[in-house]
Amino acid sequence: MSDNELLLAISNMLEPMRNDLQGVKTDMVNVKRDIQDIKNDLQGVKDDLQGVKDDLQGVKGELQGVKDDLQGVKDDLQGVKDDLQGVKDDLQSVKDDLQGVKGELQGVKDRVKRIELNQENNIIPRLQTIEACYTSTYDRYKTSVDDYDTMKQDISILKNVVTEHSELIQKYHSA
Repeated sequence: MSDNELLLAISNMLEPMRNDLQGVKTDMVNVKRDIQDIKNDLQGVKDDLQGVKDDLQGVKGELQGVKDDLQGVKDDLQGVKDDLQGVKDDLQSVKDDLQGVKGELQGVKDRVKRIELNQENNIIPRLQTIEACYTSTYDRYKTSVDDYDTMKQDISILKNVVTEHSELIQKYHSA
């Protein structure tokens, strides 16, 4: 066999391989294009992921603000709790004071009751006796006022008569 024939025979043997290689080459181009598409898609995913990261960072900042606000609310609530405890303590003090006042009020009620009984049993009957005495004395003197005025006039007349008679007796003894 000649060199040409040998080359032709090798070429014929290689032809299916070349066709296979051409198919592999085409497949490689398709794979490269698919890999490029995947790379592009991955870049989109990366961009989306970066957006999510940025959004997440914003949420973290807002969450920190909420945490700070919540801490402020907790502090305010603690202040309210402290104030409420103070109010409770004050209320307890008022309750204690009120209990003392109730005890003192009971003592005052007892004293008032004794005073009322004393007035009813001692003072009012005495006042009624004094009033009756005064009223009867007033009535006696009221009826004798006219007599008193008459007696006053009579005494005045008697004084004048005695004076005149004394003067006449004096004149009679001296003459």
